[in-house]
Amino acid sequence: MNEKNLIPNSERSPKELREMGHKGGIKSGESRRKKAQARKTAELIAKVFLESEEGRKLIETFKTS
Repeated sequence: MNEKNLIPNSERSPKELREMGHKGGIKSGESRRKKAQARKTAELIAKVFLESEEGRKLIETFKTS
């Protein structure tokens, strides 16, 4: 776990670089999907809360203060 273990991209073969890029693209897609799902879940929870009686009362208390 030190800098001696690092290999610069200029010393990697085109095949290695392509494989690394491919893996990065897959991971990027996974994280985008995970973030999108979290966003949708948060929006759904907020919507349900705001439509509830308790949520409306809480919003009214914030409006008056």
